[in-house]
Amino acid sequence: MVESKSYVLDQGLTHGVVGPNGIGKTTLLRKIAGQHPSNGLKVFGEAPFDNRSVMDRTILMGIDNPLVDGWNIAKLMRLGKARWGTWNAGRADELQDRFELPSKNYSALSRGQKSAMGIIMAVASGCELMLLDEPYLGLDVEKRQVFYDVLREEHGRTIVISTHHLNELS
Repeated sequence: MVESKSYVLDQGLTHGVVGPNGIGKTTLLRKIAGQHPSNGLKVFGEAPFDNRSVMDRTILMGIDNPLVDGWNIAKLMRLGKARWGTWNAGRADELQDRFELPSKNYSALSRGQKSAMGIIMAVASGCELMLLDEPYLGLDVEKRQVFYDVLREEHGRTIVISTHHLNELS
């Protein structure tokens, strides 16, 4: 699925990118997602940068990839439906309930609620490749458990999670 000169990510598994802050985890995810140019990187057998066929099958979410502040949750969900043909509105609604995410503007959400919204967007997108950049930031213990449960439910999708906490990845 994702390959470089030295590494291949197997499809349908959850992978971790672990390292200290500032080492380039987010930059790597942005390259895989097609947001930054990179030499030699292949995703789905193609160079990902600005490549719609790759970008339509990939989603990158995390606190450093914010959604539109002035939009409410319902409008963000409509954006997801318009952006990805694989969008699952039922799953989005279910996850909004499970994360107890209030229906208000994105800018009014707490850090943990913004993280939850990013997780919801990633999962509901239906993208084959989910890139999650420290997705648990701000989540309380209960919501972290919801996050872990949701990840276990996503069979068959390739998930890459970046973190600087090795214990979070386990």
